[in-house]
Amino acid sequence: MFDTGLPVHLIIDAMRRVRETQGDAVYIRQKGDPDRGVVTLAINLGDGTIKRLTQQRDLDGQLAWQELAAISESDSQDWLDKIAKRDPYAWVIEIDDKMGRNPFEAL
Repeated sequence: MFDTGLPVHLIIDAMRRVRETQGDAVYIRQKGDPDRGVVTLAINLGDGTIKRLTQQRDLDGQLAWQELAAISESDSQDWLDKIAKRDPYAWVIEIDDKMGRNPFEAL
């Protein structure tokens, strides 16, 4: 998790550079608040399935990742569009990763 006090856009830029050098595709579907926006991830597993992760604040106010139920690739577009409409400050990111890894856990 990255509740480091750094602006979110810097953390996302770092993750993107790392993943792209590893050959993974990273798509920023919506740029949210550059300093404090929460992040939603759609991880394409390459088998027609999308693993979904979103940030939530826990009872102590700390950011934590919540894994949602996986959905089909065809349903992911609607889901991502709903997030973008509901929260214009959120970051919406798609990543191709057959292993389903959260790219922010390595930072």
